Amino acid sequence: MKFRAFLVAAAVMTLSACGTLNSLDNTQNTVDIHHSQVTTHCEEISRVYSGVQYDLCLLNSKKKSSPAKLQLDPLWITSVDVLFSFVADTLALPYTIYQQYEHGNLEVTK
Repeated sequence: MKFRAFLVAAAVMTLSACGTLNSLDNTQNTVDIHHSQVTTHCEEISRVYSGVQYDLCLLNSKKKSSPAKLQLDPLWITSVDVLFSFVADTLALPYTIYQQYEHGNLEVTK
């Protein structure tokens, strides 16, 4: 039981606000939304609360057919990450509002 709790805590700490970090870290006007098991349908996302939108694009995606291997389901990981991304996006709100005004939406590359 302790090992299971350790794995969950380690996953949460390493994945904290992953959507926000991926969407804020852009030198172009694009963001790469991908996962090995899913294909997203999003074409662009707003810079304001972009981490939450990044995660929602992953949650609202088509699952690829893959061979049966022991893999973590990205849905539960992304569901947890939405909460952390919401907090991080709120902290980054002044910056993202300015970026949205200056540059507009982020184009999603697949």
